[in-house]
Amino acid sequence: MNKILSTAMFLLTVLCSPVLAQDASDWLGGYYGFSLGFVDGSPEHSWAFNTVASEVDVSGFALGASYGRNYANNSMVYGFETDINISNADGFTIGTETPCITTGEACNNKLNAYASLRGRVGAVMENGLLVYGTLGAAAGDIEASADTGACGGGPGGGIPCTLDEVRLGWTAGVGFEKMLENSWNLKAEYLYMDFGDEQLDGSAFGQNVRAEFNYSVIRVGLTKRF
Repeated sequence: MNKILSTAMFLLTVLCSPVLAQDASDWLGGYYGFSLGFVDGSPEHSWAFNTVASEVDVSGFALGASYGRNYANNSMVYGFETDINISNADGFTIGTETPCITTGEACNNKLNAYASLRGRVGAVMENGLLVYGTLGAAAGDIEASADTGACGGGPGGGIPCTLDEVRLGWTAGVGFEKMLENSWNLKAEYLYMDFGDEQLDGSAFGQNVRAEFNYSVIRVGLTKRF
């Protein structure tokens, strides 16, 4: 709680700091940056013979690096940004419904890393704050599994069905940036990432086990203009 309050006070102090950018032209040019994020999600794991799906609560942190470029037109700022992130976001659920009911196996959903290439469009406010929306493509290094029984292995036999692959998807979000001294910016951003859903490998005998792969990221970071 103390860390959250300290972060909130820091952001409030920055937002109330003197204005360094008055119009869109101040944001022209390239930048690189670093960020720390919190990943959260409740993707569902489902079984073909059960109408109730189980949610796997996924959470963890992500460390990322980014590069982008801004252009300007009147009061609007637009451009592109690409980023790559490593993550320890993981979720393990022993539910009350198949395919997550077997003790010791259950369901697992993990996001090891992700990257995106996005467009950004925003406007500079009177207080010098850049507020923007972003949309683009994303890729995620994902792992998932479900219990043996649901995958056709039967009680006491077989192995869990799994998935381990890089999946393509889309991402969208909103954010803001505030100029600091010495060409640095403070940045806060929310992103939603959707990598679709897929049948897990090893789903035998018509035992169709599927998992979703959608996550949210809240992150803060610093960018350096050049």
